[in-house]
Amino acid sequence: MIINENSNVKEMLNRAIFLNNQIKQMEDELKNLKNELNKAVPDGVITDANGVSLYEWKVYEAMAKFNSSALKKEMPEIYEKYVTFGEPYVKTFIKAKTEIV
Repeated sequence: MIINENSNVKEMLNRAIFLNNQIKQMEDELKNLKNELNKAVPDGVITDANGVSLYEWKVYEAMAKFNSSALKKEMPEIYEKYVTFGEPYVKTFIKAKTEIV
């Protein structure tokens, strides 16, 4: 689809671009604030005066990863026996970074 000057799609896309940029900035700021909080609170817990937990951070062990591509290549019959697939879904990508004029 090619966007024309009077397109409602153009307005919606520009709003999506604007919101996407705002979200990215907020996510970056939140990540930085969490990192600073983690440095400032070495015991990992912030509570209010009543002892109610307001913020916590924890270190977790790394998760094990399974290389299904290697299994499929080296033992395709076992791979085919146990592989399952979920429902298809739509993933949206907003590639434009600035408003479309």
